[in-house]
Amino acid sequence: MSIFDKFRRKSSVEVRQFFPFTSETFGTSVFPAEKNAAVDRAVSLISGTISTLPLSVYVHTKTGLQEAWGHDISRLLKDPAVEETYVLFWKTIIRHLLMTGNAYIFKHKYEGQIVSLEIIDPSLVLVQRSESGRKLFNISASKKGVYTEDEVIHIPYIDEGYGGSIGMSPVVIHKREILTNDLIAEYINIFFERGIGSRLLVELDKEDYKVGGAKTEKLVQEFSQYFNKFVLGRDNFQRPIITPPSTKISLLETANNENTKVLELYDQSCATIYHLFNIPPEIINSKDSKYNSLSQKQTDFWSVCIHPLCKHISETLEKGLLKPEERSRFVIKYDYSGLLEADVKEKTELLIKKLHAGVMTLSEVRAALNMSQYDDETANNTLMMPNNLSPFNKETIDAAMARSKLALQELNEGRESKSEAGKVNKSNEKQEEIDLFHNSGKLDKDV
Repeated sequence: MSIFDKFRRKSSVEVRQFFPFTSETFGTSVFPAEKNAAVDRAVSLISGTISTLPLSVYVHTKTGLQEAWGHDISRLLKDPAVEETYVLFWKTIIRHLLMTGNAYIFKHKYEGQIVSLEIIDPSLVLVQRSESGRKLFNISASKKGVYTEDEVIHIPYIDEGYGGSIGMSPVVIHKREILTNDLIAEYINIFFERGIGSRLLVELDKEDYKVGGAKTEKLVQEFSQYFNKFVLGRDNFQRPIITPPSTKISLLETANNENTKVLELYDQSCATIYHLFNIPPEIINSKDSKYNSLSQKQTDFWSVCIHPLCKHISETLEKGLLKPEERSRFVIKYDYSGLLEADVKEKTELLIKKLHAGVMTLSEVRAALNMSQYDDETANNTLMMPNNLSPFNKETIDAAMARSKLALQELNEGRESKSEAGKVNKSNEKQEEIDLFHNSGKLDKDV
């Protein structure tokens, strides 16, 4: 797509046709469950992860899948909207999907070609069926009103079941669990607002205890000012505590076992919400981890949570963006290499093994490690094989085969020479026996 095409694309699209202009509408009427801390954390983790994964069009070739750099849809996926960036666009789509169970994307076209995508507010959409059974999208506050599947891409959430027209969100299906979590969190807020927990205990001198009335209030006020200035707060972190004369400071624990159980109950309730979104416990809380390495945790997160959702999204985009005749040759898929990337040591060791096995070239290995390339193009782009890291080409293969034939020939010749030597040795041994026999007979006659 040329510069002029990009200009026509932007000038032909009417921005904010289906998405609210104000953040207040988006934040309050659509997603009230986002006020729950556990839900917001789960949704932010999933949407933030998927929105940073590269999404592109790939083509089937004789050597496997290769990215179709020149495909119009591949360029569209990398720069989908006129106003939103790649990350913002896809993160918003994923949040819609998780919070409401449905995400809708409008396809802006210019001369029959899809030139831009626009987010549709799910609260504005009513899904219906035509007489032929096809989906119709009745979008309120829009110019046309009713749109078809040729104009709108519908991504339903499928983990909680699909009713045939719309998807169901875990927020809707499991609203009782989320309400329970809200009630526990509210109790904890009241619990701490009343000062229950660890409090600072200041023991005064006996003479100070005799003070009463207004003098006691003044004394308490003076101590409070002193501790706020010299003991408490961020500015006094790791500074030595110097107590006022004739005072003793200690920590008074006012929490009981019931209060501790409430905190444990809240943690369990949050873990239940994370499970609703298929997030493994070790991703949220490292104490629950059964793995020793980051790569193992990421692999578990990918296989259980991210990959099934991304697979569903990419297949839906294929039906909505690719032409029917293209779907047998082209696919839309995410690149998970950044998510599944191991730590530096494991990554380096893996790349070296691939280099030695002839899977990657030196140029590809150095690029994966963010290192500069050598000036020698042959050294950069030549595959190596384990035979002393010789160049992996026809001459080397022929030489290796010739060496193998020579070694086999020498082995056979060695076996034949050993066989002949064995025959000679046996013949010599037999002759020695005959000579020994004749010599023994001659000896007997002489005697």
